[in-house]
Amino acid sequence: MKYEYYPKRRTEQERRELNEQIIRLLQSEACEQAGVTDEDIFNRYTGDGGLHGLRRSDYENYNAFSAAKKELENGQFFTPPPLCEMIVSALRLSDTDLVADLTCGMGNFFNFLPNERNAYGCEVDPNACAVARKLYPQAHIVQGDIRDYEPQTHFDFVLGNPPFHLRWIMPDATVMTSHQYYCLKAAKLLKPLGILAVIVPASFLADSFSDKGAIRMMESRFSFLGQVMLPEHAFSDSG
Repeated sequence: MKYEYYPKRRTEQERRELNEQIIRLLQSEACEQAGVTDEDIFNRYTGDGGLHGLRRSDYENYNAFSAAKKELENGQFFTPPPLCEMIVSALRLSDTDLVADLTCGMGNFFNFLPNERNAYGCEVDPNACAVARKLYPQAHIVQGDIRDYEPQTHFDFVLGNPPFHLRWIMPDATVMTSHQYYCLKAAKLLKPLGILAVIVPASFLADSFSDKGAIRMMESRFSFLGQVMLPEHAFSDSG
């Protein structure tokens, strides 16, 4: 573990103010002058999840509210460090394993890897990417969309918490959820016998009738190893 984690529940306003302060300090390269350490940043920056500022009462129905919220948040809910630690420890990574997070956010999974130099990440949000690069300067982190991410290597492990339920149009005009696309992209980037460890909605592949095509797609690319149901409050501190 590179940074210690000090959990603290904050209000939306406190989260927003801390996020803005950290980004200003990073942009002006003034963190050291302000006495803000990398560990402070790790514990204080929480991203856009839950900070949309929208009210359900302003929308005709929940679907309209949800669509507006997703557009502002872009599915950005950083994985709580205890979950990252649990997943990484279960995989028993070695110093030589190449590991990727294809939507890495601020890089919380990287905090628990045995070798930062073997970590690869892609993040579309420039602020989250700036935080990740500050915290993990030896990792290979690029700013960009997962759909355009083409690293010149293959990985032993792909870890991740992709954005949920965003609907993406593919080049062939088919529509796919963001978390399903993440799995497909991982399949292309993993070495033979590589492992994908991913956080997805409980509804993903849960219905053998309506999800039949997606289940076949996953079974053609992966051998299922196991799953763990996360508690409903697992992401409450990140919005």
